[in-house]
Amino acid sequence: MRKYTLRFYSILFIFFISCHSAPSPTKELGAKEEKVEVFPVTDFLLGQINEIEKMPVTLLKVVSQNGKVDSQWVSRDSIRYFSKPFLSPVIDSVNFGKNYSAHSFLDQTVDAFTFTYDAIKVSADSFPITHLDVYVDPQSRKVKRLYMIKEKIMEGKNNMQQLTWNTEDGFLIRNILSGKSDSIPDIKEVSVKWKF
Repeated sequence: MRKYTLRFYSILFIFFISCHSAPSPTKELGAKEEKVEVFPVTDFLLGQINEIEKMPVTLLKVVSQNGKVDSQWVSRDSIRYFSKPFLSPVIDSVNFGKNYSAHSFLDQTVDAFTFTYDAIKVSADSFPITHLDVYVDPQSRKVKRLYMIKEKIMEGKNNMQQLTWNTEDGFLIRNILSGKSDSIPDIKEVSVKWKF
């Protein structure tokens, strides 16, 4: 008898919850879209730039293009110039939240929590950031690395910029300019280091 009473109350509870739950506005009304929480990448990069500008180091810039490599020492102030293309538009939940999908997982191959954001509804012309990865150290909970892709069509050619930002070490900017599918893309890499 006790077993049936418990079962009866369990069924009654489930029935009560299902009848009185609020409808999902995204599924039934279709008016509101889901908004994802996005890591504030722009604020993070600006914080990194401010720290580096205060460090007593000279930066090493290495440029690689068409099989040629050139390097030179540059001032700390130049880091803001090199990173400028990736500081706009502002990457945060307000700007990114409704136009991007988000996925996260613990990637044991790189020993980091990986947060991935991909554009779902925006064209490369209106909002050029198409992909973003944030890698967080599982022990310290600090960002280890950022990877970002910006794409834009310029004069009939696809211009792709990739940023790989290693928090404690330096960053790499890769520009890939490609025309027709059968043409060889023009690739230019700029690497900036502050830790040797």
